[in-house]
Amino acid sequence: MNHTGDGIMASFGSVTESLGCSIAVQRAIARHNAESPDDGARFRVRIGIGAGEPVTDAGDLFRATVQFAQRFCDSATAGHICVSEAVRALVIGKRFPFGPVGELTLKCFDGPVRVVGVNWDDAEGV
Repeated sequence: MNHTGDGIMASFGSVTESLGCSIAVQRAIARHNAESPDDGARFRVRIGIGAGEPVTDAGDLFRATVQFAQRFCDSATAGHICVSEAVRALVIGKRFPFGPVGELTLKCFDGPVRVVGVNWDDAEGV
């Protein structure tokens, strides 16, 4: 895990683990916000997930995979999880509900890429 200023970057051994963690984070924040009487104590986060083989250098992750995930995070709105089509394909048949597929043009990447939202509030058993 790495703090990136106002964000956190984490690496997981599997896409299933990353999706499960992301859903747990969004649910915990939703519970916190529902129980918070003060609007100033409520917050929302956006999450982007990519899949690939990042390169490590002195414990730091970088290159295209990390940039790709960062761009997906940038495209998400607060309270949402955006993933690449590759992430969705890697968990076919598992318990993750996805929304419609869209396309984005991402800075530093050629051509449009497909993006999918995770319907985390509909996920069962996660």
